[in-house]
Amino acid sequence: MSAIAIVEDDDNIRRFLARVLTESGFDVTAFEDGRKLVSALAQRRFALVVLDWELPDISGIEIVRLMRGALNIRTPVLFVTHRDTEADVVLALGAGADDFLSKPVRSLELIARVNAQLRRTNALRDDNERSIGNIRLDRRVGRALVNGEEVDISDREFLLAWLFFGNVGTLITRDELARSISGARGMVDSRSLDTAVYRLRKKLGLEPRNGLLLRTVYGIGYRLERVG
Repeated sequence: MSAIAIVEDDDNIRRFLARVLTESGFDVTAFEDGRKLVSALAQRRFALVVLDWELPDISGIEIVRLMRGALNIRTPVLFVTHRDTEADVVLALGAGADDFLSKPVRSLELIARVNAQLRRTNALRDDNERSIGNIRLDRRVGRALVNGEEVDISDREFLLAWLFFGNVGTLITRDELARSISGARGMVDSRSLDTAVYRLRKKLGLEPRNGLLLRTVYGIGYRLERVG
C-alpha cells in the first residue's frame, strides 16, 4: 500500500482528497500546513506528496524547493491548486514539482494522476533499487538499509550486494565477483574477496533466520538463496 501525504489547509478539500485516495487503497496522511509535512518528511518516507500551493505558513513552492534542495528528497509532488495559468504551471514544474492539477478536483482524474506518478516512480526505482525482505539497496547513493536503518558498508561490499541481489539463486563465480569490485580501490585478491563477502553477510544479516542465505560454494563462488 503506497503512502501518500496530503497538504491542504481547507478542511473540506483536505477531507475530500483524503477520502478519495483512501477509498482507492492508499495509506493517506493529511496535514493542514506545510511545516508539519516538512517535519514528517524527516521521520517517514512517502510515495507521493499531494500539495496545495497557498498555505498559511509556507507556500507549496517553498516546500518543493526545500525538498529538492536542502532536504534532498526526490518524492514526486502533485500540485493541487486554484492557480491555473500557464505561468503557474511553469513555475511549479520549474521548482521541482512533477505534475499540476487545478481545482476543483475531479475524483477520477486525481486517482489517474496519482497512479501515473507512482508508475513512473516505480519504473525509475526498478533501475536504481533492489529489495529483498527487509533489506533495500539504493544504487544512486550506494546505500544499504535493513529494516529502514542505514548500514555502514564499504564500496566493495555494496557492489557485491548489488550483484547478489540481482542474481538470487544463481551461482556467481569468484572471478565474476572479483571483476565486479575491481573498480573499487583496485584489483581484488582472493583473501580480500572472502573478507568482503564475510562482512557483507554479517552486516546485512544474510542468514536463514532472516529468510536469506549467502551460501559458499567452495572453490567456485557464492550464491544468495531465499530460505524458509
